[in-house]
Formats: sequence, C-alpha cells, structure tokens
Amino acid sequence: MKPEPLKKYTPDNKTILLLVAGAFVISRLVLILIHGMFNGGISVETFLRDQNRFDATWYLFTMEEGYLPSPFGHNTGDAANWAFFPLMPLVCRGLHKITGLEYILFVPVFNSLLFLISQFVIFKYMMKTRDDFYTAVAVLLFFNFGPYTFYFSSMYTESMFILFVSLFLWFMSEKKYLLMGVAGLLASATRNIGVFLVFAPFVMTIEEYLKKESKKSFGGYMSYLFSDADLVLGTCLVPGGLFAYIFYLYRLTGDGLAFLHIQRAWNETDDYNFFKEFLGSFGAVYDARFYFAAWTILGILALLYHLYKKRFYELTLCFIFMAIPLSVRMISIPRYLIGSLIPVLAWAGMIKGLKFKALRIPVIIGILVLSYLTYKAWYLAMDIVT
Repeated sequence: MKPEPLKKYTPDNKTILLLVAGAFVISRLVLILIHGMFNGGISVETFLRDQNRFDATWYLFTMEEGYLPSPFGHNTGDAANWAFFPLMPLVCRGLHKITGLEYILFVPVFNSLLFLISQFVIFKYMMKTRDDFYTAVAVLLFFNFGPYTFYFSSMYTESMFILFVSLFLWFMSEKKYLLMGVAGLLASATRNIGVFLVFAPFVMTIEEYLKKESKKSFGGYMSYLFSDADLVLGTCLVPGGLFAYIFYLYRLTGDGLAFLHIQRAWNETDDYNFFKEFLGSFGAVYDARFYFAAWTILGILALLYHLYKKRFYELTLCFIFMAIPLSVRMISIPRYLIGSLIPVLAWAGMIKGLKFKALRIPVIIGILVLSYLTYKAWYLAMDIVT
C-alpha cells in the first residue's frame, strides 16, 4: 500500500518559538557536553573561550583596537583586519562599553542569541514561501545539529549575517521593501557578499512581470520596476553598508577597496584556478582538497535544486554566494555555504523530498556524524574547519 502523504500543518508563532528555542537549547547543551568530553570536564567558561579560534583573533583585535592604517599581520606582515567587515565588531565593542564583559566570553553568547532569532525568521520564511512545516523543521534541525553549527556560537559573523539575510528574504516576501532594504544594508556591512542581495529584488520583479504582463518589453519591465517607490528605495539601500565601509577605508588608508586588495594575504597560491583545483582534488582522496571539493558538489546540487523548484532569486543568490569565495580559494567553502543560508534551504528540501524515504535515516546519521567530526576538528584547531 502506498503511504499517505504528510498532511500540511501551519504552526502559530508560539509553536514556532517553542520549536526554535527547544532545538537551540538542546543543540547548545550537546555542544557543551561534547566539549566537556574532549576537555575532560564540563565548564561553560572554557567552552565559550574555546569557541573562538582562527579568524576570531582578527575580530577580537578589531573590537579592541579598531582598524589600523597599514598591514601588520601574518609572519610576513602583509595582512590587515580590513578584510573583516565592521558591523559585528562595532556592535560588540558598543556592548562591551555598556556591560564591561570580556569579549571572548560574551561575544559567543551574543552571536548565539542572534542565531536563535534568525532561526525563528527562517522558519517563518520557509512557511511563507514553501508552506511546508516538515521542510522548515529540517532546516531548523540542520542549522542546530548539522556540521559547522558551532560557528553560530563563536566570534564570527555567521550568526549576524544569516539573521540579516533571513530578514531580507522575509521582508521581501512580505513586500515590506523599506525594511528589506535596511536588512540588506546591515548584511552588506556584516560580510562582503551581503551587497549581492541587491540582485534578489530584480529577479523577483522580473518573475512577477513575466507572469502578469501579456505584452513584454524591456521598457515595460522598467516601468513595472519603478512603479513601486518603496521597492526602488529599499533596493538602493542594500549597498549602503558596503559604501560606508569603502568611505571609511578610503579615509583611513587611501584605498576604498582595501578590504578586497588585502585578500591576497590569504591566498594559498598566486596561480589559483578553481577548475584546475576542483578537478585535481579528485586525485587526492586523502587530502583536504577532496573534502572541500565534495562540499562544492553539494553546493552545485543546491543550485540545481533551486533551479528545479524554479526559485530563481534564491538560485541567483546561491550562485553568487558560492562563486565569490570559490573565485579566491576552495578552503572554507563548507562554512561559506552553510553561513550564507540559501544552500541549506535547498539541502533540507532535498532530504525531505527523497523519493525513497528509507534513505533519510542514513543521510541524517551521516550529517550527525559529520557534525561531531567537524566540532572535534574545531576543538583541535585543525585547518579543515577554518
């Protein structure tokens, strides 16, 4: 007998809040327990301190000292904190002045709270755009219990960024375009790829125009686009965070694009070529490059899924959010994929939509095992989770 399809269920805000809070609390307790197992004893303070590794030192320096006018980092002295966007360090610096709390302890807690709020917004967005409770739950569980979830409770920008991206998408779906623009502006002040949210309203309006108008032309689309002043203004607000940072860097260093030019200090090789690196990684199964290539394939699958579902503005953002980091290097691509939100929406839909439902169990087990292994790698400060 063919199993009956799952009935649709639309939860109220209170139910969503309980689900989100429950998943968050349980997942953070699990991280603390696993950390205690690694550390030989449970200590919340030690857990919070150990959440800050790798680039967290750059964010901590920025909070304490601000931006310096010349490079000073790495053994060669060619790196600078200009590569790290200012909103999260600026907000945390302000909170530090108010509370007096030690950065390395309160920033992970603050980012965990931002992560908690983002999960509520993401759940609302999923219900708005998919009307699928079970896929929304899958997204929630992936973020809380999946690989790299520890980044959302560390001194990194992942929590703040997905909060503003989810708010951007939610407000856009609600057609609250001015609030959408403010969320986009804050996202572009949090991470460099945030500015590319500006493409989503254009793709959305193209879709709407093609569906509504029988006679189509470029002039007709432009008239349709500029007929909504809030949409135009909201879209124009998105690059504001980036432009403010460019102006600041110009005043500080004389180079408004210093955040971009300083990236060469993190390049693994001067002759990096994505296609060469990607194809070559399959000949090195036991090398970290193979691991990053596997995640790249997962990102490509997310693109194909968004295309299959005809979610074109999510497809556009997913492509850009992948292409930007991959144009520089493959290292860190798992974190970039998960921390940009859009691929996770596709993966959750793919898992929920598996034709052979028995496959869900080994997939879920694989995700949990990978989550454990990546957190262990984080605790041991292994480069594979940078």
